[in-house]
Amino acid sequence: MDSELSPEVGHVDALTLGFIDLQSGGKIDENELELPLRFTVMDKPWGGSRIADYYSGSDLWSKRLLSIVQSAGVDNLQVLPAEIMKVPADFELGEQGGTFPPEATGEVVRDWVVVNIVGSVSCADVGASDSSPLADVSYFHKLVVSPAQTGGLKIFRLAECPGDIIVSKEVAEAITAANFTDVSLEPLEESSAE
Repeated sequence: MDSELSPEVGHVDALTLGFIDLQSGGKIDENELELPLRFTVMDKPWGGSRIADYYSGSDLWSKRLLSIVQSAGVDNLQVLPAEIMKVPADFELGEQGGTFPPEATGEVVRDWVVVNIVGSVSCADVGASDSSPLADVSYFHKLVVSPAQTGGLKIFRLAECPGDIIVSKEVAEAITAANFTDVSLEPLEESSAE
């Protein structure tokens, strides 16, 4: 699962995401966070901008996307509250320390959350996949997964490349049926080896 943003979608900047590790697959101690997590979205110079349903770089999901994924039976998500302030196209974001800038008086929306996927699974069939080393992980040009190693999880991070989010066919079908324009899904091959 990835995001594919169209030109009318606003660029999102995180004010409080900081050094939160959302790719480890581990649970985050919410007591160590300043919640809600805050973001700004910049209007386009020609007018307002739409906020995407999914931003892969910050793991920011619309509550609509979250609802669809959970209705497909996903239960390994840690959901963190978020706020997004709409700011003008010429707004310059400075160091704010987790607060909205006082001169930013835009609308604050609360229909988005940051989602931490709890679960990292090593299920790449390395022999059948095509990959290149990238730092301490792999970049997959072609990924073949072993379903027997997923532990039945319907969504998880790929341990061999934690930036990759793998969803089950059932979750992919639910997302596709909901007609999200900002969510990109790519079918994967499954290995027959057990």
